[in-house]
Amino acid sequence: MALQTKASVVVLVLIGLGAAIVLGAPISAHAATLRLSPASGSYTVGHSFTVDVLVDSSDQAMNAAQGTITFPAGLLHVISVSTDNSIVNLWVEQPSFSNKNGQVDFQGVVVNPGFSGTGGKIITITFQAVVAGTAPVKFSAGSVLANDGAGTEILDGFQGARYTVLAAAAGVPPIVGPTAIVSDPLIASGTWYNMNTIGFAWDMPSAVTGVDYAIATDPNYQLPEVSKGTPSATSYDLTALNDGQWYFFLSLQDPGGWSVPVVRSFLIDHTPPDPFIIIREDQDLYSSEPRFQWIASDKTSGIAYYLVKIGDGDWFNASVIQMGTSSIYKLPPQSPTDSRTLTVRAFDKAGNSRDATVSFEVAALPPTCGSSWIIVNCVVTDFLRAWAWLVFLLGLLFYLLACLALYRLFAWKKDIQENMHDFQSRINQDMHNVETELASIDNEAFAESFRQLGQDLKRGLGRQVVVDREPVPLSVSDDIPAPPPGY
Repeated sequence: MALQTKASVVVLVLIGLGAAIVLGAPISAHAATLRLSPASGSYTVGHSFTVDVLVDSSDQAMNAAQGTITFPAGLLHVISVSTDNSIVNLWVEQPSFSNKNGQVDFQGVVVNPGFSGTGGKIITITFQAVVAGTAPVKFSAGSVLANDGAGTEILDGFQGARYTVLAAAAGVPPIVGPTAIVSDPLIASGTWYNMNTIGFAWDMPSAVTGVDYAIATDPNYQLPEVSKGTPSATSYDLTALNDGQWYFFLSLQDPGGWSVPVVRSFLIDHTPPDPFIIIREDQDLYSSEPRFQWIASDKTSGIAYYLVKIGDGDWFNASVIQMGTSSIYKLPPQSPTDSRTLTVRAFDKAGNSRDATVSFEVAALPPTCGSSWIIVNCVVTDFLRAWAWLVFLLGLLFYLLACLALYRLFAWKKDIQENMHDFQSRINQDMHNVETELASIDNEAFAESFRQLGQDLKRGLGRQVVVDREPVPLSVSDDIPAPPPGY
């Protein structure tokens, strides 16, 4: 009994520790999985099958995924990689594959609000069974980022697949598959081209009795398996085709039937980028390094790079003047100018281009005190610039004061002249009165003395003398002796 009790205690302790560990461990509530579907299957040599690359992210929306899938190149070949019905709507790079390396790569973005749920299709891979055996297909690397604004990694794991390739049934001749296809010009998976024609050539085994081929935009296009004879090459005029991804299908016929088509995809883009404008980002006309902003767009292949030309200069890559990863570009130092042109040429990934031009000004900087003409630049120029209005107002004030002073001076002179003229007029009138009185006196000597006195008085008053009081009118009786008795 005691032994059983001790055993129970140990079990409870272990259960408690287990619960503590489980409860204390962080819970991965936001987890995503990359997987292949179907996860298994059996396919006969010479036949093809499709595999979907899916993402599950039911707890949190994701907005980016990338991965590398490996497969045994000796057992399987990739015919094509399709993005039809994909949740990804912005590819950082178009999905690509290499049968030589046994590898498929993808990297894309699901724009806001991202994807949440299960079974979100990223790409579809079409394999061809080549040799009998067991073919594991798995992820060698991958990443899933959350749509949380910080790009949090939420990938929790991978789920690969394993396929069985079966040999053809006994007595049934194998279907001869097409050999490698060579294009002219050479094309690479995921690369855009601006070309007007394309040719394809292939070698054929001696048992081939017919060839069927076509180009289409549908990666799942089915050849009608109607023989076009046994040509070993063909070409197409691409000028009338729409921009986008195209597929070339080729199937060979031998006594056993038609082979699984070999598919080669190519990307064409004949349309230049959309028109765009250049905006001056800074407003400082004195800046010798003006900043501009532009963003071009291309609906098909996307913008690859920009070339820039200033005035009549040479073209150069805009990345050397780009400010970080922004869409703002700062020009190298510019000499002062009233008008100079900036031309930007945007190239898409197929080599098409579109130009935009803007004129700009760089004003000459005012003189600085650091120059050798420090006296002129600082003492005179800066002083006049700072005190121009004050000097003008002071000059105007002095001018008005001078005009007022001259006006007062002339008015004062006029008043003096008028007073002197009035004073002399009164004196003349008084002298006239005196002469009139003297004229009635018979004593010639007495009268002559008074006349002489009057003449002397006139001569004295004829001088320009300024007086500060009113003149005193004279009368005949003032200081004139009375006539002798008997007169």
